[in-house]
Amino acid sequence: MVTTDVLHLLSDEELLDDYWRRKGDLEELAKRLGHVEQEIFARMDNRESTAIPSETYVCEAVTKNEYDHTAFTPLKEVFNDADLATCYEPEHTETKPVHYAAKWNTVKVIALAKRYGLKAEGIVARARSQGRPKLKFERRG
Repeated sequence: MVTTDVLHLLSDEELLDDYWRRKGDLEELAKRLGHVEQEIFARMDNRESTAIPSETYVCEAVTKNEYDHTAFTPLKEVFNDADLATCYEPEHTETKPVHYAAKWNTVKVIALAKRYGLKAEGIVARARSQGRPKLKFERRG
């Protein structure tokens, strides 16, 4: 195993060989980590839980909501113009060849929907879906 302090002493071929071996090691480690993560999620699913309790580790499934921004379009008819301007940026093209697509600011949309009530909240709810869970994993203390 070559340490970083002696890399400059390696020939080109030795350096490339070292890179090739480490790249393969990294791919194997990533594959193994993926299998371990799958097993963690499988155990959570079997227990119908979102965590594996441990004295040593915090291990939780964290799911972030995702939103279909095209489903926000009816909010253009619900929000007043001043509020709409704070959370929706319409499509525009600048004089130079840069094109910006229309986009919604989800954080602001959600906040406004709460203020506007059931109709707006219903539109946001229909746009919402659960993302793929991610693993929150850290060592305690």
